Amino acid sequence: MCISLNAAPIRFAPTLPLLPLLILSTMSLASCSGQAPPPERAIAALVEQAQDAGEAGDVDGLLALLSGEYRDIDGRDRRAVGFLLRMLFARYPDSVVLVRDLEVEVISEELANAGMQLFVVARDQASGSGLDFDGERLWMRLALRLESGDWRVTRAQWRRQPWN
Repeated sequence: MCISLNAAPIRFAPTLPLLPLLILSTMSLASCSGQAPPPERAIAALVEQAQDAGEAGDVDGLLALLSGEYRDIDGRDRRAVGFLLRMLFARYPDSVVLVRDLEVEVISEELANAGMQLFVVARDQASGSGLDFDGERLWMRLALRLESGDWRVTRAQWRRQPWN
């Protein structure tokens, strides 16, 4: 699909390689003092703050939110995700991430799942045009575990959805 804005094309590529960015942009949690919030609230805060970290290109902040046992749908561990994120942030420095329809399922005091829709639009640095954008819409599911008082993502899976 191509949209024209002031005669400059904006293209939305349904196969954008932003999946690791999307995964990691859903995984941040602020330090909590005193009594820990209920899991649902803590995980919602994790998602909101990860959204901000993804937009800011904070690779180290995002990686700190992954469990040491993290594996994504393609078998990437924390190190591989970090490498991929650095490449993606270099190519797509300006991104907007929207999270919709967050649903948290608490399995136990230490385990939870979170499902959501993600919408990401990013400017393509490799393009010669300043108005060249790529977009992605995904359904995402995360497995989370409470580790040393903080929720960490242990697994991630996703599927693409039609943009419109």
